[in-house]
Amino acid sequence: MLTAKEISDQIEISQVLNRYFRAIDTKDWDLLDEVFTSDARLHYTTPGEIETTYATMKPIFATFTDSFAFMQHSPSQMVIEVDGDTAVSGNNLRAIHVQETHEGEQNTWVVYGTYSDALIRTPEGWRISERSFLGSHTEGELLPQERVKSFPVPRHLDTGS
Repeated sequence: MLTAKEISDQIEISQVLNRYFRAIDTKDWDLLDEVFTSDARLHYTTPGEIETTYATMKPIFATFTDSFAFMQHSPSQMVIEVDGDTAVSGNNLRAIHVQETHEGEQNTWVVYGTYSDALIRTPEGWRISERSFLGSHTEGELLPQERVKSFPVPRHLDTGS
């Protein structure tokens, strides 16, 4: 049976993990500072493969997602294991990415895969210190940025100001 502290830690960690998906889907890049340690190591395999630090990856997130009018990252089967001031977590993911071509046509690219994370307790709360995403399947095509419109803000959140 879990203690009250273990339950609290799991809830706090799940909030960190969900904050990541909210930051990506809303393109709120400063919110990612509440997700990762400043020296976090990141490894993503779809599209392509990149292994880097959070500091390097943060602007890459913004550049890469600029071509999406809408995104929805849906994690599932989240498992969190806490051991004192460290934890590991894993979850499956289905992520929908919608692009709009310059001609006004919509393109949908769906990514499936799994996240594996290492987390540490910091004075500011739990943070991801290592993250790995292994893409296992995609549907549709990721169009190159020169073929699609740019959306620095997701279309459904753009107030036009």
